[in-house]
Amino acid sequence: PVTDPTPVYPHSLLWHRDNPHPALATLRVHLAAATAGHSAAGTWVPGWVTTS
Repeated sequence: PVTDPTPVYPHSLLWHRDNPHPALATLRVHLAAATAGHSAAGTWVPGWVTTS
């Protein structure tokens, strides 16, 4: 989970078109395959995240 301080647009670190780092593609695949499990009290997640 993203906690204090919370970046305003944390996803922009991963999807910035000008960042050619080779590990980012692997990281994006890993994050897309992970299931959401944000159970910490007070953890904010965007509305588009499913927590089933």
